[in-house]
Amino acid sequence: MSRTNRTTGRPIFSLTSKGGLSLAAFLPASLFGQLAVTDFGNTAPVEIVAGHTVESDWEFGFRPGNRFKQSFTLEEGITLASIVTSYKKFDDFEATLSISVDAGNDGSAEIFEIITLDSADFSGNDANLDNPAYWMEWDVSSFKLELPAGEHSFEITLNSHTDPAPNSWIYAPSYSRTNPYPGGQVLWNLNGEGTGGIDMMFAVTALPVTAPAGLQLVIRESETTPGSFDFEWVGQAGKLYDLVSSTDLTTDPLTWPVWDEHSSLEVSGDSLIISISAPGDGLQRFFAVIEKSAP
Repeated sequence: MSRTNRTTGRPIFSLTSKGGLSLAAFLPASLFGQLAVTDFGNTAPVEIVAGHTVESDWEFGFRPGNRFKQSFTLEEGITLASIVTSYKKFDDFEATLSISVDAGNDGSAEIFEIITLDSADFSGNDANLDNPAYWMEWDVSSFKLELPAGEHSFEITLNSHTDPAPNSWIYAPSYSRTNPYPGGQVLWNLNGEGTGGIDMMFAVTALPVTAPAGLQLVIRESETTPGSFDFEWVGQAGKLYDLVSSTDLTTDPLTWPVWDEHSSLEVSGDSLIISISAPGDGLQRFFAVIEKSAP
C-alpha cells in the first residue's frame, strides 16, 4: 500500500478520558506578518490562554533602551493571536517601541517588530499614575506563530520617544510581584543588565480554531452509548483509512500507531462513522485520520 500525505493532522483533535473535547491548531509558522497595536481600554482581556490580569498598583517607568522581558507557560499548544500588556500611563508624546516573541524561551526571536505609537490613540494618556491599569493589544495574529506547550517569553522595549526631556517616564508598564508566571525581568540596556522578580501584567490570546481544509474529522459524544465518542469523516471510494493516535505532538501523525485496530477502513456511502470508548488512562490523547490508497 502507498500512503499519501492527506491527513487530519494539524489541526488535530484532542480527546481526554473525562469527556472534554478540544481542538488544537498547529499551522505552519510564518515569520512574515503585520504588527498592529491598539487600545484595549481599562478592562483586562477575559479569553486568554496565559497571563496575569489581576490589577496591581506597581508600575515601572520606561526610559529609552529599557526593556521588560516576561516569561509564560502554556498547557497546550496554540497559534499566537496577541499579547496584551498593561500600563499605568502613556504621556502625550509619540514612542517607538519594539516587541519580540521567543517561542521556547531559548534566546531566539521568532517575531521582532518595531512600531511608533501616538499616545493620543490610547486611553491611558493623561499621565496619572493613580489611574487604574490600562491595556494595549499587540496583535501578531498575521504571523501565524505556533507556540507549543511549555515555556515562552516576550520582550517590550522602548527605543525612543519625542519628549524633549530624554529621561522622562512617558510610558509606565504595570507589574506585579505575585505573577504566577515568574521570570519577568526589567533590563536596563541591550547587554541584559537589570533586575528580576518584576512580572508584567499581561495576557496571551490564541487564534480561534477553524475547520481544516480537505479531510475533516468530527468527534462528538455518542448519543446512544454513554462514555463513548463517535468519529466521523467524509472519505472517498477506493481509499482506505487508519485512525491513529498519540499522547503528544512531537512526531508526525503519519508515524502514529493505529488506535484499537481501526485500520484500512473503507467508506460506505458519503462518510464513515466509528464509535470508541473514552481512553481510560487519564492522558490527553490526539487523534488523526490517515488516508491511503487501496492495494
